[in-house]
Amino acid sequence: MTSEGVPWLANERVVLRDFVASDEGDFAAWAADDTMYEFMRWRLDSDSSARTEFRRLVRHPEITNPIRRHWSVAVVNPSGEFCGIAGLESAADGTMEFGWYLSREHRGHGYATAASELMIDFAF
Repeated sequence: MTSEGVPWLANERVVLRDFVASDEGDFAAWAADDTMYEFMRWRLDSDSSARTEFRRLVRHPEITNPIRRHWSVAVVNPSGEFCGIAGLESAADGTMEFGWYLSREHRGHGYATAASELMIDFAF
């Protein structure tokens, strides 16, 4: 599958794909889940800041870069629900970093493990 030329990664548990405009409300709701910030180094502290960040991600210049170094994608479950975000970034020193943040109701279903497997297989 592709989305505007960018591969979608999928397995039986999740789909990782670029954000689309219709994700904005779900992204804002995800960002309002206070429990998620326990392990985050950053915080979206209002609906307005969440929507601003979402719009930045949708227009991120790396999306059209053929040698994409930064991936910030939606995590969607098999029934199409927005579960959270995942990210993969290539650093200048050649190392890679990945991570994910899922809203509370989507934890404990294996989505983080499935997203991690997809990102590792894709990156390496």
